[in-house]
Amino acid sequence: MRATLPRAQHAEAIRDIRDIRDALKSQGFEIQGYRSDPSKDPANLVDATHPKEHHFVSAGDVAENLLVLIVATPCLLPPGAKQQHV
Repeated sequence: MRATLPRAQHAEAIRDIRDIRDALKSQGFEIQGYRSDPSKDPANLVDATHPKEHHFVSAGDVAENLLVLIVATPCLLPPGAKQQHV
């Protein structure tokens, strides 16, 4: 997902996301990285993974007015469905 947000608000947005780390940790996530440093590229980012469930959450600024939010989960099949192999 992409979020249009002025660069001046990127650090605050990433801090807000990082601040949910306690909730993520309580669900088994491990914080892999966090940065809010304008001398780096990307300047603001946070990454968390769930080692058992293989979920991944990431947020970072990628352009002047753009944040990217990524949530990756394993494929979930509806009840009764069988995995198709391609």
